[in-house]
Amino acid sequence: MKSKAKEIIQNDSIFLIKVLFAVSLLFIGCDVNQSVQADLIVHNANILTVDDKFSTQKTMVIKDGRIVHLLNNNNYQKHIGPETEIINLRGKTVLPGFIEPHTHPVASTTLYEWNDVSGMTHTSAKKALRSLKKAIKEIPEGEWILAFGWDMMLLDDAFPLTKDYLDKNISDKHPIWIMMQSMHTHYFNSMALRKAGITRKTPEPVSGGHYQKDKNGNLTGIVTESAVNPMIATLPPLKYKEAKRLIKKMYRRYNSAGITTIGVTGMVGILPGHDPLKITKELAQEVPSNLRVFHYGMGMPGIQDSCISSDNLTFRDIGKKYWVDGSPYTGSMLLEEPYLSSTLNQQKLGIKKNSLGECMFPSGMYYKLFKEAIDHKWQLSVHVQGDSAATVALKSLEPVLRDRAGEDKRHRFEHLALVKKEQLHKMKNLGITPSFHVNHIYYYGDSLSSGIIGPKRAERLMPVGSAINIGHRPTLHNDSPMYPPRPLLAVRTAVTRMTSSGQVLGESEKISVKEAIKAITINAAWQLHAENEIGSLEKGKIADFVILESDPTKVPSSQINNIRVIATYLAGKKIL
Repeated sequence: MKSKAKEIIQNDSIFLIKVLFAVSLLFIGCDVNQSVQADLIVHNANILTVDDKFSTQKTMVIKDGRIVHLLNNNNYQKHIGPETEIINLRGKTVLPGFIEPHTHPVASTTLYEWNDVSGMTHTSAKKALRSLKKAIKEIPEGEWILAFGWDMMLLDDAFPLTKDYLDKNISDKHPIWIMMQSMHTHYFNSMALRKAGITRKTPEPVSGGHYQKDKNGNLTGIVTESAVNPMIATLPPLKYKEAKRLIKKMYRRYNSAGITTIGVTGMVGILPGHDPLKITKELAQEVPSNLRVFHYGMGMPGIQDSCISSDNLTFRDIGKKYWVDGSPYTGSMLLEEPYLSSTLNQQKLGIKKNSLGECMFPSGMYYKLFKEAIDHKWQLSVHVQGDSAATVALKSLEPVLRDRAGEDKRHRFEHLALVKKEQLHKMKNLGITPSFHVNHIYYYGDSLSSGIIGPKRAERLMPVGSAINIGHRPTLHNDSPMYPPRPLLAVRTAVTRMTSSGQVLGESEKISVKEAIKAITINAAWQLHAENEIGSLEKGKIADFVILESDPTKVPSSQINNIRVIATYLAGKKIL
């Protein structure tokens, strides 16, 4: 990456800097002392500012981490000082640093280190399991076998991994935990269940989830949602340095995709022996920091702490996260009409016939939960997938927000797979803003249409276009580790509505490239209450930006996801 970047990004020589500085002294005189002597000048660039006019500039002058000038020419000489770094981009494109408003860095940190059995890497379940068996040879008996990404949709020959199958075909000498790509379904063998103390008499969790049992009442080893929590305590603790190293590694993965800011919607994840929030805050204090982190804590009954406004743009606590329903691929997405009767749903995903999904909490609890958080001045981030889930969330929030019309909290609904237009209107009236998990269309659109919810509902998946027409400022996210952090793929999907097979779902919901870029930059900054500091490249704002090989507004829309990220900068400092 570095060698290629050097070929494309040519730093002017120190000799040239000194000559230009001397010449400017001769011809400009004392004016140079009054002009800003920049730390960094980026010129000969195609700078898409994403300001109100979506204007384009050629030169950006940066001092102390902020943009002090944007020029539509290359007349930057008066801003050169003896220490100024000058980058000639030779026409390459600059955009504001991408903002991933909904992600889980700790879960990503861990799960991307587990054995990969995903359909994004393997072409069949047989090959995925073969790779897992190979890994077992390196693991001493009694130690955990951990795998992530089992996928009923992308792996055509995949099937439910019961404890009996895992015991017989993978290992009965190791505890085994295989997590589905959605993260909502988990597969354990007998040893793993014993280690966690899970038996047929173990009660179901009150916060959603199940220990699946067969017709005789025996555990199958299939566990969903929060029922997985007892397993986490059985994992061996990581050393502190290793835990911190893994999180920093994930931060660099975000940076490699051009991401400079993330919204952590629930500090969920598996980091045995450590408090991930503590490590995240420590990383925010390091210089240089790799990411800006906006944190939504786990919303549970009995909130004691209140939101305190902060000027810290490296780490900021801003909200509380709640789940109304679950995943389309576990059968816990809450629907007005049942899941399809299909082989995929009933035989592979284990969704009961005529199921409408489920709430994570009893629906009557949400009013109290939401009111408590809002009374403590927190911004809400609410997981809402199904149309019925949106009804529950709106019914619970409407009486809370009715008397708070003057507040600008920008409460968020997340994912919104099947939100209806009338629900989007009601959200707008209540000041609730949408963040769409749009790549469900790309990765699983074919399966959603053919086997999970049917073609009619699949046509209205992720109605980003309707949201914009109604007046929303929507955002796009990848919800890593559910999907890899690829903002440009989200842009491509929102613009083309194409599944991985090339099928188009919801032609009328397509949006323009510029609208999609706003959704991963300035709109996301606005949802995080940071639009005055980041999200666009304007005078006075922090110089978070990404350099791209090509201009996403000019390449064929189907190729946007293939644009290479050349470099990523945070406050004018190169971090990738």
